This record gives sequence, structure tokens and C-alpha cells, in this order.
Amino acid sequence: EPGSLYNLMLERKTPLYFADTDAAIQSQLNATEYERITQFGIALTVPMLLKDKLIGSINVGQKLNGKPFSQEDIDLLSTVASQAAIAIENARLHQGELEKIKIAEELALARSIQKQLLPKCNPDIAGLDICASNEPALVVGGDDYDYISISPTKLLVVVADVSGKGMSAALYMSK
Repeated sequence: EPGSLYNLMLERKTPLYFADTDAAIQSQLNATEYERITQFGIALTVPMLLKDKLIGSINVGQKLNGKPFSQEDIDLLSTVASQAAIAIENARLHQGELEKIKIAEELALARSIQKQLLPKCNPDIAGLDICASNEPALVVGGDDYDYISISPTKLLVVVADVSGKGMSAALYMSK
């Protein structure tokens, strides 16, 4: 059963020359795919492969001089396709790193805001030593504490722990 151009490129892993007089490639594509190739005037498609992953393809029409593509032409386009696949993958990886950096910056800001919600200093009560700190397991967390002075001789100490870790616990705690 005829398939898609994508599957054919993955299967063959070589350029497909549609201008060939034999109908071997045409018979391996479904009618819709072949119609699209004809509509756009594609004579040659070169897969952009990276470790057996199809990144895209370079599609070209007939040469302006009307001559068929030579093996040298196809080899040149294959080299360009390989380099383009590497460049596209590197750009994707770079974009992923930029997104990770942005998330890390946002988490650091969330941590800073969360720290500002904690008491700035421990209460000074004669005869009582009070010390507290908060270190979340992740960048932010669901632990909180506070001191509420009820009277000169009474202090309410609030200790809270939202189940879970990370951003969801921190958001719930802030609520």
C-alpha cells in the first residue's frame, strides 16, 4: 500500500528524484502525497537526517537549464542537508538550554520571594532562645513558619508543612 513521503524518506534514507522516468517512487506514495509533490514542482527531495531521525528535507524543483540533476548535484545537496540537520538540532538544543536557564531564573526569583515571607529575625524574649531556618528540599517548597506576638509574655509559633515538594507546594503554601 502506498505511503507518505515522510515514511519513504525514513525507509530509504537517500534523496528521492521524482523526475526519474520510472514510476517506482510514484507507486510508493499515496495519491495525495504525489499530487502535492507535483503541485509544488518538486523534482528532488533530500532528507535531512540526524542519527536516523528525520529533521526535515530540502526540496528542489527542476534545474533552470532543464538538465537532470547529476550525482554531484545530489551529493552536494546531501552534504548541505546533513549540515542543516546538525545546525537545526543544535538550535533546538540551544533553545532548550535557554528555556532551562529562564526556568532556573524564575525559580530563583520565587525562592527570593518565598524567603521574604519568612520572619526577618527571631523574637527577643528574656530567658528564651529562639532560632529557626528554612531550607527547602528543592529550590522552593511548602514549609513555612512565623511568630505572632500575643502579649509581652505570650508568643505563638506557627510551623506549617504542605505535603509535597517544589512549586506546587510553594504555591499552595503562599495561598
